[in-house]
Amino acid sequence: QDIIVKNNKNNISIISDELNWDSAFISKSISSEKRWKSKFYLYQNNSFFSAKNHYSLQKILKNANLLVIVQIDEIKFSNQEISLMKNFVRNGGGLIFQGKYNPQLKDILPIAKFFHKKKIDIMNWTDNLNDFSIYSEFKQSEIPPITFWKVNPKIGTKVLARTSNYATIISSDFGRGKILYISGLNLWKWELSGKNKSYFKFMNHSIKWIGAKKTKLFEASLDKYRFDTNETIGINLKAIDNNLNPRKNIEAKIKVFDSKNKLIFNDFFVKKNNAWTVNIPPLKVDSYHFKIVDEKNGLRTKGSFNVTNDNREYKDVGWNKSTLEYISNVTNGKIIYKASDIVFPQTNIIKDNFIVEIYLYKKWYFFLIFIFTFILELFIRKRSGLL
Repeated sequence: QDIIVKNNKNNISIISDELNWDSAFISKSISSEKRWKSKFYLYQNNSFFSAKNHYSLQKILKNANLLVIVQIDEIKFSNQEISLMKNFVRNGGGLIFQGKYNPQLKDILPIAKFFHKKKIDIMNWTDNLNDFSIYSEFKQSEIPPITFWKVNPKIGTKVLARTSNYATIISSDFGRGKILYISGLNLWKWELSGKNKSYFKFMNHSIKWIGAKKTKLFEASLDKYRFDTNETIGINLKAIDNNLNPRKNIEAKIKVFDSKNKLIFNDFFVKKNNAWTVNIPPLKVDSYHFKIVDEKNGLRTKGSFNVTNDNREYKDVGWNKSTLEYISNVTNGKIIYKASDIVFPQTNIIKDNFIVEIYLYKKWYFFLIFIFTFILELFIRKRSGLL
């Protein structure tokens, strides 16, 4: 593929026990990215609701890449829900937890000790921020005082920010997933007082980092999908670590196979101009696929391309898979390869019944007409001798 396309949006689920500004600003930060899609769930009476509809935690986590929990007071999870969250993070899902510590999640969260007392103080970045290139621009950022709960981090975790005595932003790993714990609330005020939308940038970077799956940290890309028989085929490789920093030492090897699964090319990627690349000599007309493996770091990816002898005019007409994928990507669309996969939503028939009611007792003239008719009837009966 000449363009790496993510078929689905990154789904982000936000859970909170109250409607609050922290959740609102996180949702707004997510909406700024076209590739992200979020949904807010309110915890009430031991259940989760969104737009008055009830959802189980299993359904909330089903298609989510990242779970964000903003706890103001208390969220009570069942044992089954705790197990679901453990498996979600352990299998590569991301978790951002903000607010009051939840002891039910002690196995997941990077907290060793929690103090129930809240405090307002100024938060400062630590030297650990140097390990994360995505946060480098915030080193000199001034954050307004926040309301936070006093916590002590577990051994082996990384404290990114702290007050004078307590950690406030902590990161850790759990299985194949990553966790970011923010012990304070009202961090959104940073957006109102900071420069260059610092809060939104911080949350965007955090979501990209915590929500990134391992497969997205090792990707190959080509300049185009089709090549001529006399063209050299260049493949670039993106290789970053779990902190989204570029990997300095990798041993990535590529194997290219033809349509008959015969090995055609075999070589290592080399670093040129701070990028990992490999050049494949011109190949015969065929459909090719490749596998890239870095056994040292346990990373792998794959892709495909075609070699044709068609003229350039022919290449500009008909179906161009890479162009279609690009268009579907920028327009938030989806490519459908089979007509049978097209599903049209059923239209619901809505019947509207109109009932017009006239309240006679509210019309004074109807009352007068009734009295007049009654008196007239009595008069006629008396004249006729019927009374």
